[in-house]
Amino acid sequence: MTNALPRYSSSAPASALRGAATVEHLSAAAEQASDDPLVQHGLELEVSQTESPVAAVPHWKRTLALEPSHREAIYNLAQALKEVDAARSPKYRDRWAAPPPSGHPSRLGGW
Repeated sequence: MTNALPRYSSSAPASALRGAATVEHLSAAAEQASDDPLVQHGLELEVSQTESPVAAVPHWKRTLALEPSHREAIYNLAQALKEVDAARSPKYRDRWAAPPPSGHPSRLGGW
């Protein structure tokens, strides 16, 4: 019986190829929905997992420009900055650790 699944000619693992395709897809979506923090956040997570957390830094910054209180983006940016800009990492770490502002969804059980 012949295997019907396509064979990849690349030496990269199949999961890396899928990740790259996902990043490409999310990048196109992020261009079309450049003001949507959820799309930007999806892109940052995929870039972080497919490439590296450091490669996702510009995407986390974009998410925070759109939604400054996005706690997961704040945390992930703090973690990635430890590798590339250790002096700025505590700023985001402290921002993440601070209680959310009054009326923030996390205060109302929205998390």
